[in-house]
Amino acid sequence: MRRDTRGSLPIFGRILGLTRPYWKHIGASIVLTFFYSVFSGASIYLFIPLLDVLFNPEKVSAAVSAEGGGVVPGIGKWLSGVKQEFIDAVLAGSQTDALLRISVIIIVTFLLKNMFGYLQFYLMNYSEESIIRDLRNKLYRHLHSLPLGYFTNERTGDLISRIVSDVSILNGGISAFFVTIMRQPLLIVVYLALAFSLSWKLTLISLVVFP
Repeated sequence: MRRDTRGSLPIFGRILGLTRPYWKHIGASIVLTFFYSVFSGASIYLFIPLLDVLFNPEKVSAAVSAEGGGVVPGIGKWLSGVKQEFIDAVLAGSQTDALLRISVIIIVTFLLKNMFGYLQFYLMNYSEESIIRDLRNKLYRHLHSLPLGYFTNERTGDLISRIVSDVSILNGGISAFFVTIMRQPLLIVVYLALAFSLSWKLTLISLVVFP
């Protein structure tokens, strides 16, 4: 039997309408998600110069200089220049100074990553809980506006389940929607950019072989 889904879109629009009072919190959460994704990728990338500083600092300059162009020559040359300037700044001075410098950078990067992640989670959780609170209040007011005959035909357990359980399920759906739409695509973009900056050939081979 074919299921009629024509009414799902208006219901979804009504649910999104509940987010309007909290668009500032949601917008700030989106911005914080972007910074979280960037620092998440940077926290992984920074371990490469750390290992080079520890084991073979002379290898860094030669490796970057031999990197060459990327998929687009202009972009590849620009990325190589940025990496070369960053590595030169990190490796300036003695090996101990370079090790101290990169360790401080890694610690600061992880702190910023966790801070942005916490603020993003706090704002998004505040928005989700506020939306669910408003939805429960509307449902409660709606139940009080119904005639007494409605309650004689409905079970009390069903009404309580709709207010408590069904609304909680909707809360999980809203949370999954925002996480899936915002955080995961940004993380994929950052990690792909990181992989292409390290070795675009191996990244293309991985993308071809993976499916």
